Amino acid sequence: MLEFYYYFSGSEDMIQLDSISKSYGDKKVLNGITFEFRPGNIYGLIGRNGAGKTTLLKILMRIIRNHEGNVLFHGDNINIVDTLDLPFVFIGDTPVLYQDLTAREQMLFICKLNKLSKEDAIEKIQYLAKQLKLEEYMDYYPRSVSRGTLQRINIAIGMLRESNVFFFDEPFITLDPVQVDTVEQMFLNHKSTTRIQIISSHDLDSLETICDKYLILKDGQLLEFEPVTLDRKQITKLIGDSYDA
Repeated sequence: MLEFYYYFSGSEDMIQLDSISKSYGDKKVLNGITFEFRPGNIYGLIGRNGAGKTTLLKILMRIIRNHEGNVLFHGDNINIVDTLDLPFVFIGDTPVLYQDLTAREQMLFICKLNKLSKEDAIEKIQYLAKQLKLEEYMDYYPRSVSRGTLQRINIAIGMLRESNVFFFDEPFITLDPVQVDTVEQMFLNHKSTTRIQIISSHDLDSLETICDKYLILKDGQLLEFEPVTLDRKQITKLIGDSYDA
């Protein structure tokens, strides 16, 4: 039986932010953030548009490197470690798919890149297709399915990667209510003591359902809260009355 995703474990698997700052012109979006992301948690990253959520995710993925401070993984600076040794997965809000490959073909291609055996690839794909209720769409091309289905295919492809560190940017944005429930359950099923999941989203209902920790970005600072200690009114007060939830 194939064991899914258990790629590394231990206390050293935390991601450490050490005095992270980033400016765009005169605007300081991130201001000396120090924080530890620990395995076993689903983090909900919350903030107004322009607060720096996507910037922080891009720093974690090394898409943005011209910033102050360090990001450490296994105690190593991620900007020095070889890219191939950094098993982080970023799943964005806009699906990037091959238009001439079916969903199944795209997933098999990713499994081949990850050097999975055909047997393991098929088992893993079937598992994710069932989790995300994609079975009936597996032989469809991207142009033939809805935006919500495209996003679920996008999430499935990202989760085929061998990693225990996943970053999601607005995963619920194009989903209908039934699809949102499906993806929420997938996040919960995907949780383990060795895995870090960081979800940036405006969907507070979904974050309340699945997250262990809220991380609120405000004025360049990262504030941590337990979901049970913070209701929607308090979140709105913290991040601004015009927040679009």
